[in-house]
Amino acid sequence: MGVNVPPRPLFPEGGYGNLHTGLGFTVAGIRVDVLYTQEDLLPTLTDDLNETSTVIRVTAGGQRILFLADMGKLTADRMLADLPASELKSDIVQVAHHGYEGASLKFYQTVNPETLLWPMNIVGRRPVIRTCRRTCSASGIG
Repeated sequence: MGVNVPPRPLFPEGGYGNLHTGLGFTVAGIRVDVLYTQEDLLPTLTDDLNETSTVIRVTAGGQRILFLADMGKLTADRMLADLPASELKSDIVQVAHHGYEGASLKFYQTVNPETLLWPMNIVGRRPVIRTCRRTCSASGIG
């Protein structure tokens, strides 16, 4: 797990490391799996830093929660190509990039969540709501 740095006084037993695809760990009965990091994009290069987002899946209480960060369509396409649908299927998904052009309809259909977590800011509220209605109704989600 990467190079350890001195722990913070608040968590004297804590350590730090780098996340890599395939890394998994359990904390207090909650499972965290790293499904995608910027390393998976190589050798493709991009100027869009959102495509370097780290995607993690948390499993707690028998439910899978997928955190997509700000990933875009390039990342979604790569994950669809590299991972089986069973790895992506989640009960809850955080909608990528605040609902703005993140991921793809095919990606969300593959994940097939029951619940969407939709982070947004007040400035972007109107376009996000339109995107949610269009994407959710087209995919049968929500």
